[in-house]
Amino acid sequence: MPFPAIQLFPSAAALVVLAALAGPALAQAGDVVGEEQPGVPAHVRAPAAPARSAAEELATFRVHDGLVVELVAAEPLVRDPVAARFDEHGRLWVVEMSGYMPDADGAGEDAPAGAVAVLTDDDGDGRMDRRSVFLDGLVLPRSVAPYDDGVLVVAPPHLLYCRDLDGDGRADERTVVARGLPGLDNPEHAVNGLTRGLDGWIEAANWARSHRRVDGFWTERATAGGGQWGLARDDRGRLWFNTNSHALRMDRAPSHLLARNPHHGPATGGNALVAGAAPTFPARVTPGVNRGYRDGTLRPDGRLATVTAACAPWILRGGGLGEAYRGDAFVCEPAGNLVQRYRLTEGDAGVGAEPVVRDDLDFLTSTDERFRPVGLAGGPDGALYVVDMYRGVIQHRVYMTSFLRAQVEARGLEAPVGLGRIWRVRAPGPRRAPPARVADAGWTELAALLDDPDGWWRDTAQRVIASEGADDPVAAEVVRERLTAGPSAL
Repeated sequence: MPFPAIQLFPSAAALVVLAALAGPALAQAGDVVGEEQPGVPAHVRAPAAPARSAAEELATFRVHDGLVVELVAAEPLVRDPVAARFDEHGRLWVVEMSGYMPDADGAGEDAPAGAVAVLTDDDGDGRMDRRSVFLDGLVLPRSVAPYDDGVLVVAPPHLLYCRDLDGDGRADERTVVARGLPGLDNPEHAVNGLTRGLDGWIEAANWARSHRRVDGFWTERATAGGGQWGLARDDRGRLWFNTNSHALRMDRAPSHLLARNPHHGPATGGNALVAGAAPTFPARVTPGVNRGYRDGTLRPDGRLATVTAACAPWILRGGGLGEAYRGDAFVCEPAGNLVQRYRLTEGDAGVGAEPVVRDDLDFLTSTDERFRPVGLAGGPDGALYVVDMYRGVIQHRVYMTSFLRAQVEARGLEAPVGLGRIWRVRAPGPRRAPPARVADAGWTELAALLDDPDGWWRDTAQRVIASEGADDPVAAEVVRERLTAGPSAL
């Protein structure tokens, strides 16, 4: 893809001066007492970081193997997105954390500015046409997951189950499923990543609890927890997560089983490291990382050396990028303005992950400093969907250093806010045409979808059958016949 001309501003010398000015009088919460913060090396020049239109940002992407990057939604249809999931109608549910870091000090972050929006593609061209607000007035919401005839939403300090009872597209009923969730003072370490497990329980990252509704009542079970931001599931039902400095971790066995004995301690197979401080290969110099002053954080050429903000892992369970990509893991690195790809291997020694780099670049990279991939999702077409918060400041005030604050001010990164994009990465050529909306399928069609080659269809069909057919003997018989007729992809 073509790249726009880059203006080099400000000079490294100017950033050194600004960093020096950010001394004790302007110390940031992330500063370590007694630790020196040298400025950006003199030979590294940080390009300007203007806010670009979605079309302009698209021109800054490079992606592997001739794949295609397409815009799915942009402001004003979506604002400050942090997570997204498709439902059985093909609608995209988006969590908008609009209160996050309104400025470099985080002033006013407690305002109820967050929302859960529903995006609809009316003409089937793959680009969203319509926005409706399902739930608003939220403070720093973090995650959404379709469940039964509603959705679960992490809206600190609550886990909510919300339903639209009158069909107007807005939530009429809010049920508090769990209380006391953190995330208002420190959004970086709190519950998120709602993901339905193979057994129907809703799992979460950064929380040693999972939930399920039975006969109208919510029940809870203990898990081993794990992860920082984002949670994914593979075809075997195993959960994948990470931390900001470890690209991939996983539970090799169901976490709730590993946590049954409180005296056991860390159980073998839980929270297993698969890819640690993995190298990164950005498309641009990245001095604007929080601890870029430390030796080894940046390469000599000014690019981020290893993951420092790894988040939102995803296992590609569809064929929308081509069969060579199926089963691979993808990891967001918003500080480096990129998405990584890992080829997973299974062996006697366990699961391994081999990073895939082309031409000294990670899978999806951008020269736009405001490209902030913070979430990944799969869709009905088997493609990879990228949630781009599109902001200059992604680091929270609790950890921001004077080194980074100087660059925020020098390059005008704290404004604007309220932007955001959803991107789709897929193979060139026609997109997969969904045979029908899952919501419109009968029991026989739903049972057949349990053998679909793409995980989104299997998962969504399973969820609808479990929700709507739990008390229907016809549904049970149809599914039983299908599963006993031959091998199932489940």
